[in-house]
Amino acid sequence: MVLKKNYIMQNGCLMISIKLFIVLCAILISGSLYYATYLKNTFLILFLILISFFYIFQLTTTYPKSFAFCKKKILYLIFIPSVVFVNQNFVFTSSGVLLLCLLCSFLITEIISFENFSEFFLRIILFLCISSWLAIPVIYFNLISPFTDFVSITSQKYSNFILFGILNNDSFMHGELDFYYNRISGLFWEPGAFQIFINIAYFLSLIKNNFKFNILYFLVFFITILLTQSTAGLLVFFLLSLLGSFYKNRIFVLLVFAALFFIDFSPFFDKFYESSNSYISFSSRLLDNKIDFYRFLDNPLIGVGYGNYWDRLAYIENANNTGVTGSDGIILLLSYLGLPALFIIYPLLFPFYMRKQGLIYRLLFSLAFFIMFNNENYFPYLLPWILIFYGISSGPNYLKYGKK
Repeated sequence: MVLKKNYIMQNGCLMISIKLFIVLCAILISGSLYYATYLKNTFLILFLILISFFYIFQLTTTYPKSFAFCKKKILYLIFIPSVVFVNQNFVFTSSGVLLLCLLCSFLITEIISFENFSEFFLRIILFLCISSWLAIPVIYFNLISPFTDFVSITSQKYSNFILFGILNNDSFMHGELDFYYNRISGLFWEPGAFQIFINIAYFLSLIKNNFKFNILYFLVFFITILLTQSTAGLLVFFLLSLLGSFYKNRIFVLLVFAALFFIDFSPFFDKFYESSNSYISFSSRLLDNKIDFYRFLDNPLIGVGYGNYWDRLAYIENANNTGVTGSDGIILLLSYLGLPALFIIYPLLFPFYMRKQGLIYRLLFSLAFFIMFNNENYFPYLLPWILIFYGISSGPNYLKYGKK
């Protein structure tokens, strides 16, 4: 009896470790410096094989009677590739990567409950946030890493400090973009990408505690957002904080945001002024959205074809501006796939696990997530698709309260 109990405990610990490893891999695959430098799309294939074997193992041995496919997820898994391949202008490589992401995301959401995924994701990002603070003394004292440089998805070189990277002085996207150097970006290619993971982890910490603030989580994520100097990140953080301020912790939230008046916000808002070195960050994103919205209007039914980025060249020439980066996510997807893209992203912006919340909660959440995933093009990676599949039908067990 004791041996059987020990076996069950060991088996349970092994399962938890494997699932934690899967979530860690999902984070690293979602555009991290490790993925861009060492792993690339080959690892995505290996990752799909790994989780497929684990899913089959669970299906046949661990929980053979409790496993059941979610029909809505299956329909999405069929619908999205159908929308992509119905347009003959799709790009084969981009569409192939998307298909791998869809399969991986589907299996992850079948293997790991949303509750467990949230807990693992929260702990990993909390650790990466605290680790990223070490970048400040490294930048200040100009320390040199003994390890081989990271190479980001934008082909920029980052000094490799294992738990974070720092953009090299000779690796700026444009000659004037030295404002990137004093900002932390964790293990990702820019602060705007890092803030997505920070804000998602922050949101998961809120729903874990029924929208009550955990002071530790709040302070760690708030400090890290400030260090990224991401304007979109700070705005999203503020919107998510409002989720917990309507009914609980009002005084705490008001005191924290009152303290913001004593912070120098020029790094966050300089980008809105043409005289600033960082203005190109704002102007390129604005132009990205305008171009892709016009592409959608010209091809509203089926879009221009998934991955058909080069179709933008005519619009760019007409705009007399080459400062575009393709950093708009949701609008870019809309231009790729047309109106069906609205149906595809619906579970991301209006997920199942927010269904019991009041209207204000849902609107704040939707606005925050729209800003997050339209500020960076994350759809070639796992993260948004994982959230979409969780948003279709899987809700955490700890959301048992009704409407506010």
